Amino acid sequence: MNLLMLKRKLKFYKIDTTNIFRIIVFIASLILMSYVASIMLAPSQFVSDDIINPDFESGDLRGWTKTGNAFDNQPTLGDNPKARNRESSRHQGKWWIGGYEKYQGKPDQKPGDIQGDQLTGTLTSEP
Repeated sequence: MNLLMLKRKLKFYKIDTTNIFRIIVFIASLILMSYVASIMLAPSQFVSDDIINPDFESGDLRGWTKTGNAFDNQPTLGDNPKARNRESSRHQGKWWIGGYEKYQGKPDQKPGDIQGDQLTGTLTSEP
């Protein structure tokens, strides 16, 4: 086989630098979007150090101001929806805010107790 026949059988591609640049920009964009999405979808682990009791793990509303009656029985203890044979709350820690829930581990309460949806109010972290 001579050199001329070999050249005819092989295909030579010219690489356009514009296309390479577009591919690099595309890959960099995907990496950046993945990073931003992971931050947005991550659990709230970037809580300000200024908030007292940010995750309610003290078992009370210390560091928070409430209005109305919706948070009278909050935070709630444990996975109360699961205690009612519902889907798990998938909460983090022992305590969490669940406006429908009414269980705080008190003797007159039992896991899964509810206060319902009729209550209203706000809960605001103290500065």
